[in-house]
Amino acid sequence: MLFPDIVLVLAGLASALMAGLFYAFSIAVNRGLERLGDKEFVVAMQSINSAILNPLFFLAFFGAPLLLLLATVLHGEEGGKQFVFLLTATALYLIGVFGVTVVKNVPMNDKLAKLIPETASEEEISGARSAFEKPWLRWNHVRTVASCVTVILVLITAFF
Repeated sequence: MLFPDIVLVLAGLASALMAGLFYAFSIAVNRGLERLGDKEFVVAMQSINSAILNPLFFLAFFGAPLLLLLATVLHGEEGGKQFVFLLTATALYLIGVFGVTVVKNVPMNDKLAKLIPETASEEEISGARSAFEKPWLRWNHVRTVASCVTVILVLITAFF
């Protein structure tokens, strides 16, 4: 196996790990959380948002775009189909996953983190949940689709 192929496999793996994470939130985690009361929901999301900031998450989240960029360069010497698929996958990840996370989901996470459930009123907690839950999930669905399509494009590239 050549170095460009190894990079392609690692780019696919990192992208797939992120797709799986976002998919799990879309189909299971958030469905479980929606069953909680407002205070329990806020406490649970604050805990999840804190716990996810760890080296293994960062490795896949930041590794995917770097590996996708490197794979695009390594497979782009002739500008063929592989280059086009990888360039599209890279752009999709950068905009639909990385960009959405940084511009949409993280600011919502940060705003929710500022709420102190132990001292906040029921109205404040309910309002915070309302402002967070549906918009956050909607943008997570965007990340899910973008990361899944990224993986598909990397897989297609592997067959050319």
